[in-house]
Amino acid sequence: MALTTNSRVLFNSPLYIIDVFLEVIRERFKSGPGGIPNQVPGWQWTADNKETQIFIETGFHEYTEVMNPRPAVFVHRLQSVPTEAVIGNFAHREIPTGLHAFYTQETSTFQIDCQSKSPAECAIIADIIQKHILAARDLIRETFKLRKITNPMLGGTRPLERDTTLYNTSVTFAAEADILWATYDVGPTLRRLRVTLKDKGAINIIDNTTTVITPPAFGSFDDLTKK
Repeated sequence: MALTTNSRVLFNSPLYIIDVFLEVIRERFKSGPGGIPNQVPGWQWTADNKETQIFIETGFHEYTEVMNPRPAVFVHRLQSVPTEAVIGNFAHREIPTGLHAFYTQETSTFQIDCQSKSPAECAIIADIIQKHILAARDLIRETFKLRKITNPMLGGTRPLERDTTLYNTSVTFAAEADILWATYDVGPTLRRLRVTLKDKGAINIIDNTTTVITPPAFGSFDDLTKK
């Protein structure tokens, strides 16, 4: 699943970063250009789910295209927390257009689950992925414009709670990225809404103040006052 090709996935968002590491892991387990042999014999990844020796996908598609008997790797996002890098996240304002630009740094935690029927197999796969991210993290950060990637942590190997015939070893790390956004002055929009509501009789303008009046469910305002 190529999330980065989806126009709804924003640049530097957690879903974008998931796809970055998904492809980085796949690259480690597939043959190189020009027929270079796979660097991990026995676990060669291919885009064909019927031919691949190891399934590598985002956690959003877990178990929809793969059965438990073969080893699988799933990339998950655990949580994302933006930090206030500047006061109010405010970065810039353009007076003529009313544009306000904002900036923050968002830290997201990711977990890579390596699963297999063999505890040794999933532990080895997880160890390979941890060392791969550790060795390549500076290149990944520079290439994909990430601010920071923490040292990946290799977890213990344990049976899955939902399926005790499978074992799982996790690799967790955090990545920090810059997030930018902008807003426009909503004053003109609110003034247009005010005029529209006034024309509909939903508001009453008295002494330059706006009072919202809820119309009765039936009848008219005159009928309501007579009651």
